[in-house]
Amino acid sequence: MNLKLNDIRIGKILLREPILNDSIDLFQYAKANMCETLNWGPLKNLNEAKYIIETYIKRPEMEGIPKGYSIVYDNTMIGFIEFFNFNEFDNSAEIGCYLNPLYWNLGIMQKSIKECINLLFNDFNREKIIMGHTIKNKRCESMILKLNFKYEYEKLFDLGNENYEIVKYYSLYKYERND
Repeated sequence: MNLKLNDIRIGKILLREPILNDSIDLFQYAKANMCETLNWGPLKNLNEAKYIIETYIKRPEMEGIPKGYSIVYDNTMIGFIEFFNFNEFDNSAEIGCYLNPLYWNLGIMQKSIKECINLLFNDFNREKIIMGHTIKNKRCESMILKLNFKYEYEKLFDLGNENYEIVKYYSLYKYERND
């Protein structure tokens, strides 16, 4: 599997592979207004942001999957889309995402996820894509449903420090998509 991702341009939005310097932008918006439903953050210092980006860059390489994308707007990294859980048994992949709250309600994440769905179905020949959210994260739930994902199941998930949340999972199959 070719793990190198090509840049994707969507108007002013650029999806590109993450770089270590993204940690500077990440720290600026993840030190406050952090979504409480993630298993990291709020970030206390730049080193924590560097650790997040390094993990984001290195973990997929170790797992033999593509890295995912940094979402760049006006030369600033404003969020990311992560690929994980490539499962060969059911030919699926999972997408996770985060966006700087200053850029919510602009359609940036939904447009970016649509491109990643096409990439996973077409270039990585996945048959099923999975997305999940904690039950508190209604904004993410709304976006997932707008992208035509269907509810599959839920489970208790450890967000870290023994902070458990129920996560609802949804799927979109290749044959269900409506481009």
